[in-house]
This record gives sequence, C-alpha cells and structure tokens, in this order.
Amino acid sequence: MAGKLIELKFKGLKILLKKLDRLSRSGTLFPDALKDELGHYVITRIQARTAEGKDANGKPFTPYDIAYARWREQHGHPAKKVNLFLTGSMMASMTYETGPDFVRIFYPNTNDPKGVSNAAKAFWLSEDRLFHALSAQDKSGVQGIIDQFIAKAL
Repeated sequence: MAGKLIELKFKGLKILLKKLDRLSRSGTLFPDALKDELGHYVITRIQARTAEGKDANGKPFTPYDIAYARWREQHGHPAKKVNLFLTGSMMASMTYETGPDFVRIFYPNTNDPKGVSNAAKAFWLSEDRLFHALSAQDKSGVQGIIDQFIAKAL
C-alpha cells in the first residue's frame, strides 16, 4: 500500500462507554432535575419573547385587528405593541409535565378571570402568531443545557 497510513486513536473511549452504560442503568440518563431545568427554560424563553412581541422566528407579531385594537384602547390596554398579554392569565398558566424521556410544555385547562379557557386562547392565538414554539436560539439553549448535564455526569 503506497502513501501514508492515517490512524485515529480514541483515548478514553472505553471509559466514556462505561460511564454512559452506568448512567443508563442507574436511570439517571434523563433525571427529573434536568427535565425540570428544560421545562423552566423553555417557558421562560416563550414568555420573554412573547412579551417583546416577537414570534419564534424573531418576527414581530401580526397586529391586532382593528376592532380588537380599538377595544383594547378603550379599556386602557396598549394596542400598538402586540404581546398577547391582556390579563396575563394565559402566559402565567403555561406549565410543563415530564415523562421518562420527554418534557411537554402546555396550557392546562384553566380559565382567566372572565372565565375564558387559557388553553383555548393559546390555541386560537397561535393560528395567527407562532409564539408557542421553539426558536433556533431556544433549541441551541436546550442543547447547551443537555450538553452541560452530560459533561457533569461524565
């Protein structure tokens, strides 16, 4: 065989595989503390971005329709900056639940002070505005949290 031979050596690979196997057997591969951190992170990101009036792609929200904007102004609520906050009930109700290998962010079936379903509001508002979603920056942040956990565990 002519030419130079290239050899790749993986130092510590056996140790890494043993640690991953130990994590997997201990049931801590996706521990509650990590799932809780991810749930809080995603909720905080969605709430902060929504308060700024931006969707998951960083674009400003579609303006309120004329009739609703007029109603907001008449009742002392800002209408020019669209941030989906009226009573704050919908955003405050956002929560998460976890399972063995997931974190689910959702709006429970609770009502705002006027008796309107927060889950229904989130559903209908998301028809025109992409707010209940992960941005590229959010996904990167989630990956960073997972990477930090793995680095600490190993």
